Amino acid sequence: MIKVNYSKASDNELFACCQKDDMRAYNQLFDRFVGKLHRMGLRYIKDEYAVEELVTDILLNLWIRRNEITLEGQLSPYLFRAMHNRAISFLRKATPETIDINTLSGDKLVADGTADQQIGVKEALKTYEERLARLSPQRQKVFRLSREEDMSYADIAIEMNLSPNTVKNHMNAALEYLRMQYGDATVSTVLLFSLFLY
Repeated sequence: MIKVNYSKASDNELFACCQKDDMRAYNQLFDRFVGKLHRMGLRYIKDEYAVEELVTDILLNLWIRRNEITLEGQLSPYLFRAMHNRAISFLRKATPETIDINTLSGDKLVADGTADQQIGVKEALKTYEERLARLSPQRQKVFRLSREEDMSYADIAIEMNLSPNTVKNHMNAALEYLRMQYGDATVSTVLLFSLFLY
């Protein structure tokens, strides 16, 4: 039996061990990601207790479904996507008092939870998706990995087999394109829309 160096093993190697019912490997993954996922969750939700519950659910689900999950690439994007989706689901169900939209952006896009504003947000999201869809598939993927999965340029470069400089160029071009599309809208306004995507 091969001895595993848990502290030096990659995330995917640890997850492979988890699929062999290795609880030590799971504990190592838990320790690696609990803080990262918690910090990411706090970018969306101001309720620390709610974020802790979401993070616990995600990591517990990783263990429960370990033999059902098939990774396409690295484990970290999978977990960050799960955090993103859980946070967005929480925000959609939350009361206006629970959501501090100003922690997500300096622009007061949604002052309260009225029906008119909710319709306005939906229309803005539709427009955002349509405009983002005009980017090349590669540029669009780089943008989504950066803004929706909170991945660094270095991690995106590894994930997509690109150079970090190419990733940076794609992001700069995507942001410039969105600036042109939204005219006077601030970049923070544009990027806020991405927080509400599935």
